[in-house]
Amino acid sequence: MYIAVCDDEPVFTDHIRNLLVSDSILNGYELNIEIYQRGEALLKAWKNSCLLDVIFLDILLDAGIPQKCMQGERAPEN
Repeated sequence: MYIAVCDDEPVFTDHIRNLLVSDSILNGYELNIEIYQRGEALLKAWKNSCLLDVIFLDILLDAGIPQKCMQGERAPEN
């Protein structure tokens, strides 16, 4: 499973990463986590064919980034 965590506060990204890793170990599944501190970096990676199954997104992130994700910005089809 490919997961992106995007938040400008490292304490939150670290906490979410730790929860996800603990759960993957407990339940025996493989996990790839990418951390993004800026929404623009996440959108750029996503548009450049970054394969993601789940995105944890700070709703108070850079102006407009969460809204772009929610309003139909899509990653390229592979």
